[in-house]
Amino acid sequence: NAATSLFKSSFGLSPGKDTVFTVYAIDAVGKITHVESRMYDGSDWIVPKLLVDGDIIAMGTIKGDRIVAGAELSAPVIHAGTITSSGNPPAFSLTPDGKLTAKNADISGNINAIGGHFSHVTIDNSCDIQGTLRAEHIVGDIVKAAGGTFPVIRNDYVSGTLTVTINDDQSFDRQIIVPPLVFAAGGDAQNMQVASGQITSPTKGASSFSRCHLRVTHNGQEIYNVTVTGNGVGVFSTVLDMPSGRGDAVLQFTVDSSHSNGYTPFTSISNLIVMAVRKVAAGISIR
Repeated sequence: NAATSLFKSSFGLSPGKDTVFTVYAIDAVGKITHVESRMYDGSDWIVPKLLVDGDIIAMGTIKGDRIVAGAELSAPVIHAGTITSSGNPPAFSLTPDGKLTAKNADISGNINAIGGHFSHVTIDNSCDIQGTLRAEHIVGDIVKAAGGTFPVIRNDYVSGTLTVTINDDQSFDRQIIVPPLVFAAGGDAQNMQVASGQITSPTKGASSFSRCHLRVTHNGQEIYNVTVTGNGVGVFSTVLDMPSGRGDAVLQFTVDSSHSNGYTPFTSISNLIVMAVRKVAAGISIR
């Protein structure tokens, strides 16, 4: 209507609810000849209800179903059913049951809660967990480990290759730790002759033994190559640096077995374990 159009052209915005618009008529000499006020109720301009300037209100005398304050409101205690900010949707709201809803919150003090749910949270500093931490996935400053078993042929000897790849997916330097890997070959025994599936008497004075050979490479470079024979035991263990940004680390473990006289060897090797840990010296020292 005309009042709304006049308000928009005068102030450059649409009227809000309870906006009071007063129009003055002035004659040629500047004398006010007519004054008319209307209040916008959200859809139409109506005759204003009683408006009282805040400076003339006595303490404790404001009562009403709806009170609109166009200026700062200060009070030691405010009792309210629901507090809702302006905007659509509102930026925050507080309901009588204590539910606070807010788009953003900056809290410089403590937060005490007995339950709840957080999504996409970043903890910038230290955190103490006095209960149990459960997580489906952990990425970062945590030890990662993997294990494997070498192939065993007919329960007699070991032969095969295990390849371990540690992805370069962290922003910090790490170390690769291989705990002791133990491999062994069967002991000396008198040589037995095998013919047509039958074991005949051993050749007097002859002996035979098994061999177990382990070879380890790091990114294609050989770092270990040892063969043990009858009653022999070998142990491999190492710590390797893995700087961040240098690419994946690939470890290859190859074990094979043989017999001095071509018989079925008897060898064994323990399960393989490889760990990747963050390289940091804080809290530990070696002297």
